[in-house]
Amino acid sequence: MLVYRICNEREITLILKERSCENIGNYFSNNQNKNTHNYKENKRYIHFFRNYSDIFYFDFMENKYICTYDIPDKILKTGEGKGYYLDRIMFQNVTEVFEYAVESNLIDFEYLKQIDMITSIVSFEEYLFGDFKNKIREVYSRKKEPQKTLNKIKSSRQ
Repeated sequence: MLVYRICNEREITLILKERSCENIGNYFSNNQNKNTHNYKENKRYIHFFRNYSDIFYFDFMENKYICTYDIPDKILKTGEGKGYYLDRIMFQNVTEVFEYAVESNLIDFEYLKQIDMITSIVSFEEYLFGDFKNKIREVYSRKKEPQKTLNKIKSSRQ
């Protein structure tokens, strides 16, 4: 199943260098006010959204990245849950969003399908009206070499 994640350059660099996701993600404590996930102690987790539109619950800032993963359903099932976010329009009401919190060691590098760099701030309204494609640039697809992608990312910052 295709799932989506917003991340920073440090994470992208680490994944492409190591060709692994084991050293990314974070350690979490269970917090029923934030989500319904049950985290295990001393395990790193990576969060993914089921729907592309849900990445807009985060700041869609330039120099962030949208990662598209194709992860087997049986792995995603281990991390099913709901996150609680402020609505994307008024930022006042809490909305339940279907998401996954998967142990980092279960995410194989081969599941990474595509990385898009956000080159300019994108609002949710721009997404709704399809007026954002010129603000996102593909920097990696499974078919491309990771080292070439790292060089491209470094050169785009200069």
